Amino acid sequence: MIGPLHQRVIPALLTLLLLVATAGPATAQQDQDQDGYNAGAGAEGDCDDHDAAVHPDAEEICDGIDNDCDGLIDEGFDQDGDGWLSCEDDCDDLDDEVFPGHPEICDGKDNNCDGDLPPGEWDEDADGVMPCEADCDDTNSYVSPDMHELCDGIDNDCDGDIDELCYDGPPSELTQNESYGCAVHVEPTVAQAAAALPLVGLFFWRRRS
Repeated sequence: MIGPLHQRVIPALLTLLLLVATAGPATAQQDQDQDGYNAGAGAEGDCDDHDAAVHPDAEEICDGIDNDCDGLIDEGFDQDGDGWLSCEDDCDDLDDEVFPGHPEICDGKDNNCDGDLPPGEWDEDADGVMPCEADCDDTNSYVSPDMHELCDGIDNDCDGDIDELCYDGPPSELTQNESYGCAVHVEPTVAQAAAALPLVGLFFWRRRS
């Protein structure tokens, strides 16, 4: 005699077996995540039918997942090709010399993305030259390797010499620097030296006579 429990269980099992037998292959037809796409591969297939944010028409986002089911993960989020994604702390995804772990170089950029510039890459005097580019005084905009030497008691051109153009020779060989009130030696040109030769000859002729 079949008890009450068996009378309920056996018909239920038979019904379930009948449904499975008549449904056929179900994996290609299911939409378990209810995103409107059935599980399966190909252009219309949902490559992850357990995530409603993943399907062929989804927008790819930077999350380590193939959101749009095109076989690629996070495409378009490494625009500079340095191997670091913009969602992986690449602080400038348009520069392949800027990403976490990149050595700092003298370029005025935060190459290693730590949020800080080394002191040698500051341009405090805004003269366009950083200390790491041989600016010997980054507090004075009149001092850098690109400056001309002035007669002001400062090494303006960062060559290790101070006021090397100042000269205390005869007044005939000087011009006056009115900005700083000091004399700057002017080297004569070849044409000027040639023009002076007749005067030199006249000077010696008069002395002999």
